[in-house]
Amino acid sequence: KDVIAENRGNIPAICRIPGRGTAFLVAPGLLLTGLEVVRSKPEAAKMTAVFFESGKQAPVVVDLKPFTAFFCSAYPEHLSYALVACDTKKIHHVTPIKLPLVDSEWATVDEGDICLIVQHPLPLSMSADEPTTTDTPTDVDSAEVKRFEEVLAVTNDRSLLNFKTNTSYNSSGCPVFNSKGVLVGLHSQLNRDDGIISQAVAIKEIVRHLFANGKMSLFETSCTPRQIWRTWYQEGDIVRTLRIMQNFQHTEVIQMAMGELCRYSGNEVKLKEIMDHGGAKVILENFHRFRIDE
Repeated sequence: KDVIAENRGNIPAICRIPGRGTAFLVAPGLLLTGLEVVRSKPEAAKMTAVFFESGKQAPVVVDLKPFTAFFCSAYPEHLSYALVACDTKKIHHVTPIKLPLVDSEWATVDEGDICLIVQHPLPLSMSADEPTTTDTPTDVDSAEVKRFEEVLAVTNDRSLLNFKTNTSYNSSGCPVFNSKGVLVGLHSQLNRDDGIISQAVAIKEIVRHLFANGKMSLFETSCTPRQIWRTWYQEGDIVRTLRIMQNFQHTEVIQMAMGELCRYSGNEVKLKEIMDHGGAKVILENFHRFRIDE
């Protein structure tokens, strides 16, 4: 009951992708899901998301908008996630689930912890080759299910959470919450060549991947400049400093990063490294933020 109570505010942001699995809002009009659910822009353009199926409110169907925003992981393979935009007209009042963007927000998950997984199971025989736009659950497309699962192991340098396998269904794109209502993973249970595997990617690994690809500006954040700098800055790493400038719009953070790059103004080797990694574009894109210091 305590776990449900802590997670009550998260449930409205979780939706079903008919015939495919689960997704959930992590920013206004932006869904996080598994790569098995939404694999490409053209495919996503034919899909819908269904909200509020588990409550008293009438279900709401919204279109996915992949040509507004779409990003998916290509490597490493175990991440297997996708971000896709959706229409917001009927869900503008829904509060997105908080994506933890700094290390002070990353909850530790250990073997033996009990987590809440919210999913929309599909039979093992269900094929995901053709997307469906069914707006209500059918005999092969389950309504929302909440499962309390024990973490059996934390592996792959703490990037994967392993759970007990249920051999009766497939699922993908499911949020995993701890007992405090904090998002800790993205779960899938899929029938692979080596059997059915039930595991979740730790959410901090997805956040790190988003940072490396300059996608964190898609999300709202209340993080302080100190929290951002402590999490993402690394002494002497020019690429990380440039990524900080790409990912965060906080003026103080940009100023700190620019000051760091200025340290190398007399170092020809470092200047070349800045240019080789797209530094000129990043600096010019942010230059207007520093006119107050001229």
